[in-house]
Amino acid sequence: MSIKQKIKNSIVGLKCIQVKIGYADVVKLDFGEKVYFENSKLENKYYGEVSVSIETFNWRILSEQKVICGSSDNYKNAENGLSNLIAKKVIEIDTEINDFKIKFENNLELIAYKATAESDDLVLIDIEKNNENDNFVFNGIEWKDYVNNGLTKEELALDSYSKLTTERWKSNLPKIGIENFCENCSSFIEIAGRFYFWDYGVCSNKKSEFDGKITNVKSTCEYYLNEFENE
Repeated sequence: MSIKQKIKNSIVGLKCIQVKIGYADVVKLDFGEKVYFENSKLENKYYGEVSVSIETFNWRILSEQKVICGSSDNYKNAENGLSNLIAKKVIEIDTEINDFKIKFENNLELIAYKATAESDDLVLIDIEKNNENDNFVFNGIEWKDYVNNGLTKEELALDSYSKLTTERWKSNLPKIGIENFCENCSSFIEIAGRFYFWDYGVCSNKKSEFDGKITNVKSTCEYYLNEFENE
C-alpha cells in the first residue's frame, strides 16, 4: 500500500478534534479519538490518533470556495477561521504536486501549498494506532517516511538556554491578555530565535513603558496599535 493511500485510510472518516496555530503560522490538526498525555504536568492535554502539522507550507481555509482565513492573516482571524474545522469529518484527502488538501464536510477545505522552491517545505503526518506510530513527510513532490533523529547537542543547549532566559524575563513582561495581543500590534518587532525565544519580540511604541523591552506574543498593554503612528 502506498503512503498516500495509507494516509487516506487513516484520516478519511475521522473528525477534527483540535486545531492549534503557533509561531510562523505553523498549524497542527488532530483527528480521531483523544489520546491524553501521561505526564502529570500535561493533565487534561491531549492529541489525536492522527496529527497533521503544516510546518512551512502556506495554507488557507475555504468555505464554499471562499477564503475564510489563511497563513498571512493576523493571529486572531486565523485562529477564528481554523476553529470552523473542529468537529468536522474528513471526507477526502488529496495530494498534488506542491499541494496537500483535506476536504471536510459542510464544504470546508484546508489547502496547504508549497510557495517556494526550497526542499525543506514540509507537511508532517503522525499516525498512532494500536500503540504503533507511522510518520510521513510531504515535501511538495512526494511522500516519504519521516525519521526524527532528535535534537543535536547544540540544539539541546540552545533549548535549555532559551528556557532559562524566558524564566528570567517573566517578571518584567507586560501582562498576558485575552485580546489585543502584542504579536498583532504594529509596534511589535519579532526577534530571530528558536525554541522558547519564538514566543518573544520587542516593543517599539514610545508611549508604552515597555518600549525597547522584551514582550511575549500574548502580552498586551493599553497602547495597542492597529497601524503605525508617526507622531
